[in-house]
Amino acid sequence: MGAIGNKPKKFRTTDTFDEPEMLADLDSIRKKANDGGYVDDYRLDVEKFIKENFDDIKVEKTALASDVSGKLEFKNGVWVMTVNSQHPIVRQRYTLGHELGHYLNHRDSVKSFEDTVYFRSKQKSSMEYMADQFAAQLLMPEDDIKKLVGEGVKTVKEMASRFEVSLEAMKYRLEELGYIVKKAE
Repeated sequence: MGAIGNKPKKFRTTDTFDEPEMLADLDSIRKKANDGGYVDDYRLDVEKFIKENFDDIKVEKTALASDVSGKLEFKNGVWVMTVNSQHPIVRQRYTLGHELGHYLNHRDSVKSFEDTVYFRSKQKSSMEYMADQFAAQLLMPEDDIKKLVGEGVKTVKEMASRFEVSLEAMKYRLEELGYIVKKAE
């Protein structure tokens, strides 16, 4: 049967909901990036932001196996964030955001992450899902998407260009926010 009238007591609408810690941290990180001048015309310089604000992270760009987009490992007291230098810049930027999500949310429970280009598959773990959400929200904030739409930006291509993300990531983010994306894009 339908859920109408069958709502369990513990889910009553009068209960308060605390925002997950990741999202609260994300808001403060995005504010710090904006206030620190790391955002230029909607594009976050995520690499510079990480290098200048996280003393215990070392960013490296190196050739990795073609199916590996990046990894994060704790080595000798430092977190090493490695990004596949053979991948397009838009993927490298997303990978940096994704690995920063792992660092901020999972470093106390796991000391090594390796992410493949197939991390959007339906079988990803909750940690991978959270890191994906973190990267998407960091690089393509909902408020900025709304501003661009208000400025008349109507194509996925133009919006992806403004955020410097892939068309696929932009399309996924727009659909996630409820925008209807034409198949031709």
